[in-house]
Amino acid sequence: MEREIGFPFWLVKIWNISKNSGSPIVFYGHDAAFKVIRSVQKSNPIEATFKSFTNWEDFLILSRELKENDQLVLIMSRKEKISYHAAMAKIPYYLNNYFKEFSYLLVYPMQRGVGNTDFQALSDPSIGDGASTFEGITETLTALFRKNR
Repeated sequence: MEREIGFPFWLVKIWNISKNSGSPIVFYGHDAAFKVIRSVQKSNPIEATFKSFTNWEDFLILSRELKENDQLVLIMSRKEKISYHAAMAKIPYYLNNYFKEFSYLLVYPMQRGVGNTDFQALSDPSIGDGASTFEGITETLTALFRKNR
């Protein structure tokens, strides 16, 4: 997910939800994504926990982790994009059958080659290329956080 061009944009939105509500966030993912998110956390602190989760086939395990009033936000990908995993196709079924009592949100971030990509000019024309590196993502996130203050 951290290699997608839409990564900084959804992360800022989720960050602001936590910051404005005071609600802690539990990020499930892998170390590469956590590296980026932790770097953001240093300059824009929120209460966050990081738990390794790399096996989409074990998605149902998350149902045991959720508590009443938790909201599950899933960052999804479209088929044939860099962050897509075949098990993502099963997510709607799982949500409808095993997560009915929870609130959830599926986020399909901006991705290269999907829809109108003129959005890049709205913030930083270099985001299409720069966001593919750790430094590029960090710079983009820093700019977006400054913009949202």
